Amino acid sequence: WRCVTDKAKLLLDAGCAVNALTVVNDYSASYPDEIYSFLKESGLSYMQFIPCVESDPDDPKKAAPFSASSDAYGHFLCRIFDLWRADFREGLPTTSVRFFESLLFRYAGLPLPECTLHEECGLYLVAEHNGDIYACDFFVAPAWRLGNIANDDLEELLNGPTQNKFGRAKAKLPDACRSCKWRGVCRGGCVKDRIRDQSDKGDNHFCGAYRTFFSHADGSLRALVAERRKQDELSAPVAPAPPGRNDLCPCGSGRKFKRCCGRS
Repeated sequence: WRCVTDKAKLLLDAGCAVNALTVVNDYSASYPDEIYSFLKESGLSYMQFIPCVESDPDDPKKAAPFSASSDAYGHFLCRIFDLWRADFREGLPTTSVRFFESLLFRYAGLPLPECTLHEECGLYLVAEHNGDIYACDFFVAPAWRLGNIANDDLEELLNGPTQNKFGRAKAKLPDACRSCKWRGVCRGGCVKDRIRDQSDKGDNHFCGAYRTFFSHADGSLRALVAERRKQDELSAPVAPAPPGRNDLCPCGSGRKFKRCCGRS
């Protein structure tokens, strides 16, 4: 980790924007305070957290032991959210947590920057070191290889049948999602989290985590959006009141409005 933070410092000192992507596993899920504080103190104020769930290589029917549990990840998200909110100054965040900011877009009814919250995915492509193009960085597998950057047109690959098929798969929500009160917010989460642990039977491995989190953060997210809208309304320019009939005409003629531009 020292090597990584040293390289991050070089980038920060050079004025580059640096985003810290943290994978949350069974161990780190227990240390939200320590992780958040460490990233802040390292100057990494742009944060992204991805929960780890992988198939057990010894028993593919269950998750690998280092995968984060849904319960642990739910509590991790709630604590990170509270730390993020506590760092607001004058109504604005001083750290950026991608998932939370994407949710603010959702609550405000704005176009979403994060694919996991869309009804369908497949909005971007991934280029590997050899130029191979895949549907998603979580699905670098032969079935989702679209082509190669040296031979294929990227726009055609992005709008091709394989990519469209991949994107539509997300919209096929499991039954647990269809009846969930948070369905309109999370849209079932990332597809990868539905397939890595066969014991989930197609449900999102972190479904319980998101239920816990949204129950915890929903009121705050709504209040943040409402406050921002109020501020935007207060800062919006106010149109000047129309001149009275006996006021000087705003055109600068020196005549009364009723004798100039106000004549009917």
